[in-house]
Amino acid sequence: MTTSNFKVDLHPNNITFKKAFAIVFLPFAAAFILSCLFRTMNAVLVPTLVRLTQASPSELGILNATYFLAYALFQIPLGTLLDNYGAKRIQSLLFLIAGSGLVLSGLSDQIGTIAIGHALLGVGMSGGLMAAFKMIVQWFPSEKIPMLNGIMMTFGGIGILLSATPTEYLVTQFGWQDLNICFGLLAIITALIIYAVVPETKTATVNSNFSDQLNGIATIFKSRYFWTIALITTSVLPSFMAVHGLWIENWLQAVSNKPQSTIDNYLVLMAIAMTVSLLSTGYIAKIAKHYKKPLENILALLVVVYIVIELVIIIAHGRNDWVWWILLSLISQIFNLSYAVLTQHFQKTHSGRANTALNVVVFTSVFLIQYLIGLIVTVSSQYFSVATSYKISFILPVLIQVIFFYLFLFLRKKSTCKNCF
Repeated sequence: MTTSNFKVDLHPNNITFKKAFAIVFLPFAAAFILSCLFRTMNAVLVPTLVRLTQASPSELGILNATYFLAYALFQIPLGTLLDNYGAKRIQSLLFLIAGSGLVLSGLSDQIGTIAIGHALLGVGMSGGLMAAFKMIVQWFPSEKIPMLNGIMMTFGGIGILLSATPTEYLVTQFGWQDLNICFGLLAIITALIIYAVVPETKTATVNSNFSDQLNGIATIFKSRYFWTIALITTSVLPSFMAVHGLWIENWLQAVSNKPQSTIDNYLVLMAIAMTVSLLSTGYIAKIAKHYKKPLENILALLVVVYIVIELVIIIAHGRNDWVWWILLSLISQIFNLSYAVLTQHFQKTHSGRANTALNVVVFTSVFLIQYLIGLIVTVSSQYFSVATSYKISFILPVLIQVIFFYLFLFLRKKSTCKNCF
């Protein structure tokens, strides 16, 4: 990729760290709060959505999965757009699209129209974290990136917390449709704030032609190091997102026989655990660097632990299964460290494409897993009880994790430390 047009600006607009944190970092953090809220709120809104649309499990699965499919498909152009135009402009535009998708969903009770709204929301939220990461690369020194990435993801935990009990309260007060419209207007306001408040900077941007853009993307996808990180990350993150984003409430009702009040408590506890986990990522990266331990090795060990916990939930669910769900929540968010690892590995002008390339793999997997769980439940429930059908469907993520873990080990075995980069 040519870099002759690369604009170097080591101190964007000569703004101090504190001021950049206030007028750049915090507006993007507010956007990421909304991004996580909108992504996870269906865990609470599913019963209302089913009553509104009369959707079957397979229809519900593909309806919610349209968000993740649109999210994944937009990642490749997103990375190029971020690297060419910067985080401010792209994030503002995307939040306008997200707002229109939420408003559209709120104006209809037809499953097809709601699916279109979900797709627009997926495109609009596709830059929630990626634009934030690009903003950090543009405005802050390299040695601060893991810490600031961890802080940014902690703000996402606030969005996850808001998607639990607060969202359920709002939907009971205003209804699913009015709530979507209000959230849509909030997204549009956020877009306008980012555009009006965040200063312009050309740091870490490159004006490249279409051929150079494709070459930059190809460089990332040809990297064995990228696939080492992608495989280990995709072992866990998509499975957790697919289950937590849609199916956990159905599981707790059908398999664990939990009342709604208990389910709400589970969701709150999981949201707290995810927030704590996100906050810990910066410290984990710092400790790994201090002891010179590759982060991918730490993540590989956590995959094994994650699989064991999943099997315990499937086989031995019971009164204390909340402990296992909290442990899954704690482990899952540590895998967000992969984005900081890729950002530091590839040059800054490739940072947007490196992270969005990982997102392509992750969110395509979320789409497939979320849809396939619904399909398996629909088909198997014709022969088994609903509880047994959910147990069968939840084996799918475990099988995917085992396969991806094996492929990770295969790549590591083929690679030496010198050529894996």
